Formats: sequence, C-alpha cells, structure tokens
Amino acid sequence: MEPTGMIIIWAALVAVALLVEYFSCELISIWFSGAGIVALVLAAPSVPIWVQIVVFFVVAGLLNTFVRSVVKRKLDKDHIPTNIVDTYVGKMMKLLKDPQDGESEIILDNGTNWRVRIEGEGATEGSMVEITGVSGNTFHAKYTK
Repeated sequence: MEPTGMIIIWAALVAVALLVEYFSCELISIWFSGAGIVALVLAAPSVPIWVQIVVFFVVAGLLNTFVRSVVKRKLDKDHIPTNIVDTYVGKMMKLLKDPQDGESEIILDNGTNWRVRIEGEGATEGSMVEITGVSGNTFHAKYTK
C-alpha cells in the first residue's frame, strides 16, 4: 500500500480512538491514539507496513501498561468517597457506652448508632476514639489516653 493510504488509515484510527475515549473516559483507547500517531509518523517515509503495525502494538502496550497507571493514580487522587461512612475515617467520636469485649457504640451525625471495635485499653463511656476504618457495619477505632 502506498504511504498516503497508510497515513489516512492511521489518522482515521487516531480519530476513532479519540472519539471512543471521549465518550468512555476509561483511559483505554487514548493510548491507541498515541500509538497511532507514532505509526502515522512512520508511514510518511514509507516504512514497511509490518513495522508500522508492530510499532503500533508495542507503543500502545507500553503506554497502556506504564503511563495509564500513573495518570489514573493522579486523576483518582481527588476521589471523593461515595460511601458516607468512609468520610468518618480519621475523625474523633464519643463512645455511647462502656466497651464490652472491645466493642461499644457511637452515634453518627445522622442520628444512627454504629458498632465500633476498639483497639487499646482503658476506654469508657464518653471516651473519645479515633475512627481508623470501616468493615461492613462496624467501625474500627483506636483509643489513646
């Protein structure tokens, strides 16, 4: 195939990949557009088609493997938890009753009581504990004097 034909094919692939990424926002097809641009550049000086295809898949694989994880991590850094109980992690809460077998209760802002498993000794009713995590319907907290 002549270079002009491959340039058109690679340009179309880049456009389709960008459109798919625009509508999906999954950071998958964007790497194919990057690889398509590299293959398009190779098509201009009449590099053999098999080299263009191999380079396309290698570049797409490398971009998807290494760059995607970094970009995804950067974009997810500002993630806001959708589960409301996750927002309590790191906060101080007051125990409603004396702990028995390392468990007690706390009350949330919306007025619901939740079971809390306490790490550390000496907590009593009214003690303040720091929420360290959530597992199912149980908060995990640590008590420090």
